[in-house]
Amino acid sequence: MILSRPASAARRQTRIHRVFEIGLVLKGIHSVLELIGGILLLSVSRRHMLHIANLLTQEDLLRDRNDRIADYAVKAAHELSTSAKTFAAIYLLSHGLIKLVLIIEILRKRYWAYPAFMLALAALITYQTYKLLHGLSIGLAVLTVMDAVVLVLTWHEYRVVRATAP
Repeated sequence: MILSRPASAARRQTRIHRVFEIGLVLKGIHSVLELIGGILLLSVSRRHMLHIANLLTQEDLLRDRNDRIADYAVKAAHELSTSAKTFAAIYLLSHGLIKLVLIIEILRKRYWAYPAFMLALAALITYQTYKLLHGLSIGLAVLTVMDAVVLVLTWHEYRVVRATAP
């Protein structure tokens, strides 16, 4: 059976909308994790952070003294200054809160939230790209690509919502 163009276009649009919603949910989960991370950074003392880093990496470093990830985690915990910890906590809290509020407002079909979310994502992608230019991080690269996909999907969804708005 051959589908008519309008029916296949409607199905395509439905699939794109589902991918958009999944992307929003994933970004929402990421935002909640950022909020939790920011709260933990503010509430956990430097001494406890060092203890946790040592506990988490001890077995790996005993097995392989050259374990780069474990070594990096311990060094990062040792070198984390109070001002860097505070900056990271404020960054995570503000970033997570802004994204979470915008995602909730988009899910509530608030038209103003779409451009605000796209602007926030564009600023984040710009910052992440800057960081990538100063040192490749696979995790940050994957996150940046995911953010770019969500940005394009948000733009598409905004155009659809705007065109169908009363």
